[in-house]
Amino acid sequence: MKKLLAAVLATTALTTPVAAEEIKEFRIGILGGENAQDRLSKQECLREQTEELLGVETKLFAPADYNGVIQGLLGGTIDMAWLGASGYAKTYLSNPEAVEPVLVKVNADGGFGYYSVGFARKDSGVASLEDLKGKSFGFGDPNSTSGYLIPSIEIPQVTGATMDSGDYFGEVKFTGGHEQTIVAVANGDVAGGVSWA
Repeated sequence: MKKLLAAVLATTALTTPVAAEEIKEFRIGILGGENAQDRLSKQECLREQTEELLGVETKLFAPADYNGVIQGLLGGTIDMAWLGASGYAKTYLSNPEAVEPVLVKVNADGGFGYYSVGFARKDSGVASLEDLKGKSFGFGDPNSTSGYLIPSIEIPQVTGATMDSGDYFGEVKFTGGHEQTIVAVANGDVAGGVSWA
């Protein structure tokens, strides 16, 4: 019963009486931020521990983008995922019965938050947000809190402009994730971008 209770607390399938269901498999969605193989490798210890605690086969899934995890939670093909505020909000607004927060990730320093950080290549001549006016800018994913949501609110507060291409930045691009934004800036595909820290 203890193992079943642990699964109930972490499952997204709260719309049916889960106590009557026998859990045969537990599926964990891993959000973007780096390439899929690195995400899966780094989370293998989570998979192993979850499998041991629940006593059922546990699988990790690393969809191409945040929306893949969100849709998996909404459709019931993923049972659990760590979500930032934006990803959780999109899931909850789509179906409030689909998810229930049960855990909060705590940083090594005891804090709960993380930062959105803007950056550019050191040799680009960009030293401020003003230096990016008219240039290309990269966001990771439209469902990322640090890779889009917070910067898309704070940048317009400073610039008075929208995040539409041509309004402040020459072009606004979604790169596909945090790691992809870093690579896009490093390669010169965008003049600046945001990621998490």
